[in-house]
Amino acid sequence: MGPSTVTTGEPATSCSPGGATEITLLPDGRLERVNTSSGEKLTYRKQ
Repeated sequence: MGPSTVTTGEPATSCSPGGATEITLLPDGRLERVNTSSGEKLTYRKQ
């Protein structure tokens, strides 16, 4: 997934584009999102 685009908000203060991420569907159905620049990971699960 490519980097995000900021469409509203104060420039250079609270809103800035996010980096590119990779999303993987895990065997248990969760999604793992990894920032390809920093290595930061987020995991999403259905409730």
